[in-house]
Amino acid sequence: MKRFTRDQALRETRALLGEQGAVKVITCSLGTGPGGVRRCSAIGIHDADCRGGAAAYVVGIKYEIGPVHLRTISHRGEGSTWEIALADAALHTHRLGCAACKSATKMADLCEHGRPLLDAFTRARTARFRLPNGRLSAAGLKAEAATRPGCVRLAYARSTGLLVGLYRAHEAGIESDEETPWATVCEEHGGVVCHTTRKLAEGWMVEPETWCPVCQEARGGPKAYPDGPAPGGGAQKTKDEE
Repeated sequence: MKRFTRDQALRETRALLGEQGAVKVITCSLGTGPGGVRRCSAIGIHDADCRGGAAAYVVGIKYEIGPVHLRTISHRGEGSTWEIALADAALHTHRLGCAACKSATKMADLCEHGRPLLDAFTRARTARFRLPNGRLSAAGLKAEAATRPGCVRLAYARSTGLLVGLYRAHEAGIESDEETPWATVCEEHGGVVCHTTRKLAEGWMVEPETWCPVCQEARGGPKAYPDGPAPGGGAQKTKDEE
């Protein structure tokens, strides 16, 4: 896949942010994090296994500060490619000016203009993990889950083929009580249901039309509510983390 050059990225940035738009490239290094763990200085841009010396791409607005007119950039977007940085900047810029999206804590809360921008950002960030059928590879699902607060696992539902997430409800900002700390989320429609254990939640990931209202409607009405054993033995087994 052909990628943007610096000049192309600058043109796209100025089309989005105006003539003060600017771009820069940062080379990451290894530093010491909490507990003495060595980690990349561009954490959040590069993978956790980055060993330093990789490029991080930044787009933003140029301004001058101080008596010597030091030029710097107010970051609007960043990523491991220009495409990711530009998609991040478009989403960030929209959220700054949209009251609904500024306060949104879940993808389903974004407005009709914000959701496509988030989808574009996700596609750019996961492009290297895309399979010919458009789905994410196993490595891509794992990498994408790591970017979402509270997300433990992402998987494609057997019944609908849509992406479903398993979350620690409190960490993800999902309203829940102490008895139901695990949440399954239909990433396509925003349907959410909480569960008492991780094992039960993972089991119900395979059949979102049981608990996601939009999936239910598409499949001709609701099925049994997930208060019992998961269908078909559930998803791939993992250690239960109650």
